[in-house]
Amino acid sequence: MRTITILVLVIIFFPSLVLAGIIHGSIKEGEEFIGEGVKVELLLSDSTASPVDSTVDSTRTDKYGSYRMYVEEEGRYTLRVHYREETPTAEIYSYEHPVRYNFILVFDKDDSTYILRRK
Repeated sequence: MRTITILVLVIIFFPSLVLAGIIHGSIKEGEEFIGEGVKVELLLSDSTASPVDSTVDSTRTDKYGSYRMYVEEEGRYTLRVHYREETPTAEIYSYEHPVRYNFILVFDKDDSTYILRRK
């Protein structure tokens, strides 16, 4: 009974802990998933802090190229993927409810770099 009371009090006084947003999705290169173990980071957008200080969450993809991260506040973020010695980025938004972002990595032959595009 005491545990339930404490849980109810946490929900009432700290709703941001309960309402943290979830950002999830998958990443492909062409028609194939990028595979397991690719690092994906979520950074604060418009941050004057160093990239390490602005990291909100990070994870690694599963064998289907899927990722899932948690955010405490709604707003604009930058998703960064560490793929084949490169770090393409894309701007994303978090909301109170879960948001799905599926991406495709496109190789730009002119610049010899990868571009992260929303599917």
